[in-house]
Amino acid sequence: MLPSFGCTPIPPAPSPLLPAELVGLILETTLATTDIATISSLALVSHSFRMYANSNRFSMIFLNPEESKIISLRRLIDLEMSIPTMHNVRVTSFIIYLDVDIHVSASAELYASLAIIMRNLFRSPTNRLGRPSDSSRRFAFSYVEEDHTLEWHNIDSDFMSAFHNLCRNSALTTLELKNIRNIPRGLLKGSTIKHLTYESLDPPVNPGKSRPSEVCDEGPILIESLTTDHVFSFFEILNDPPLSPRLACSRLKRLQSELWHDEKSFIGTAEILAVAESLEWLKLCYYGEAPSSQAPFEFGHLSKLDTLVIGYCGPPEDHYPNGISRTLIDLLVFDVPPALSNIVFDVSGCENIELPRGMAIVEDIVEHIYLELTINSSVGRNVDEELDLESLREKANAYMLKFVKPLGSGTRLKLLFQMTIF
Repeated sequence: MLPSFGCTPIPPAPSPLLPAELVGLILETTLATTDIATISSLALVSHSFRMYANSNRFSMIFLNPEESKIISLRRLIDLEMSIPTMHNVRVTSFIIYLDVDIHVSASAELYASLAIIMRNLFRSPTNRLGRPSDSSRRFAFSYVEEDHTLEWHNIDSDFMSAFHNLCRNSALTTLELKNIRNIPRGLLKGSTIKHLTYESLDPPVNPGKSRPSEVCDEGPILIESLTTDHVFSFFEILNDPPLSPRLACSRLKRLQSELWHDEKSFIGTAEILAVAESLEWLKLCYYGEAPSSQAPFEFGHLSKLDTLVIGYCGPPEDHYPNGISRTLIDLLVFDVPPALSNIVFDVSGCENIELPRGMAIVEDIVEHIYLELTINSSVGRNVDEELDLESLREKANAYMLKFVKPLGSGTRLKLLFQMTIF
């Protein structure tokens, strides 16, 4: 034993430890952009890493129309051993695609299973590692039978009760509904949904007395983003009688509107734009020509609007509708919102790529406003014919030379053409 000479030995300095919150943030960021094989490898590092990795691997459940998968999941939930021991592993996204009608007797077990599943979705587990307990949850319910819609009144009452309770689960922030007929007005009254997508929802033809499960308490309107085709009025789906438009849109920041060759979709969009003063991002998806009687959209009062996306979603053999050019002209010449900094043309789903017709008018517009035109073309994997990218680049460069003209200290606006081939 060595003499101490009256001195106390100094213990070795402890290894520096990263705060658990920082470790969690690093893992969250890594998992969001990493392939599944790497995520599986991370799960082998330690118990803590495994909890983070598994929460990413098993966070989404997607059920196609095969009944056996839904029924098997219900039986799994019924098992006592299904009670989670790793509390941070939880479902954050649940997607159901159905192609069987609710009144078919053979589907009784299917919908009973769905009711049990919905009652078990998005339950808040104990938060061990400091992960946010209020992260977003998504529920998507779509009926996919070709040329048919699901009849709401045929839905089993137990299933309906579970659905209404789920819509009012404070953890659920994103809801997507498609192809449902006779859906009741006021469906989302009192819900905590922030992000809503609904397409091909038909309002009731003869509204009757609501079921007990459809009667909901009043609550604040929390919708921040909306995607709709306007078949069912946004203001009516929130409440019955319809809410004040200004109140319904008081928190709306993102809007994606599908514009078909009918007045309803254009009128519905105009009604929302008139009162959505907090709107920051807007996408107008043109599926056809605008009705000749349709008045131009008004944008100037949208003081927070930063990005406008104008998309063409029609068949590849069609020409781009005049409404696209009209919208651009009306916007830039008469009605530029003060915060607008990006205009994006999103031309997707078309094999025959052309720049939207009518763009020559921009030569006149550029005398009043500075335009920076960039071209972004991306090619998907399923292209039947070889695309002449060199020709596309030459056309893009010609447009850049023609339109990029700095004119003093005016507004600097980015005009982006986004062309995607599938």
